[in-house]
Amino acid sequence: MHTFAARLGLDPVLDEQSLDELTRPDPASDARARLRGLLAVLQRAGVHLPDGLAPGDSAERLRAAAREHAHVRPTEGAARSEDDAAPPVPLVPWAAAGPWARALSLAQIAVGLPLTAWGLHRRSGGWTTAGALLLAHGTLGLACWPVSPLD
Repeated sequence: MHTFAARLGLDPVLDEQSLDELTRPDPASDARARLRGLLAVLQRAGVHLPDGLAPGDSAERLRAAAREHAHVRPTEGAARSEDDAAPPVPLVPWAAAGPWARALSLAQIAVGLPLTAWGLHRRSGGWTTAGALLLAHGTLGLACWPVSPLD
């Protein structure tokens, strides 16, 4: 919380004490009470919620409030409803990255193979592990690369 307060330019004495109180365990306060406390501290720094919006409102209410205020633009995926599905994530991030991904995988294999052999020859666990990881990473990249007849 100290870093948070420093980055926002909050008062290092009063605001940090208030933020520290919000982080202490308190069975009597719930999430809304803590959010109200955080908003009270942030209001001293000039952060205000739009009129008619309260902590704990639904995602639809957040979208409606954002549409009402022209200067507020909702970001993509900021407030998703339960019906919105997240897009599928590929097994490896470079699987759909383009033709350079295959070259990167081949380069990892080309570097990993002699590195592993060198590590085994010198009986060095670190170099052997580094080479094996490069080999595995490159092989996984090639295995996940979609092969099409047009390539």
